[in-house]
Amino acid sequence: MASNYSRFSDPAVDAALASIEGTEDEQARTRFTHQISRVVLDELPLIPLYQNSPNTTFLATKVTGWPTDDNRYAVPRADLYPDTGIIGKIVVPVR
Repeated sequence: MASNYSRFSDPAVDAALASIEGTEDEQARTRFTHQISRVVLDELPLIPLYQNSPNTTFLATKVTGWPTDDNRYAVPRADLYPDTGIIGKIVVPVR
């Protein structure tokens, strides 16, 4: 699920986003991402004031059932609802 908090709208960005969704080619996705970055840098629709790190550390030796690359059932971030609840229902202590 995507969001657009800044309400930024640009036809070139919209086209690149649609192209990213329409391909699994990683090189093509990288090209489209670079196109988006160039527009955002030129237009400056928003200026980030800080970097919110979404890093979450978890101990797989104590609890199992975390999302993995093979099973991305939720985003493992402590600040992301409803994913925290989904993960909380699935993980179990290691016995």
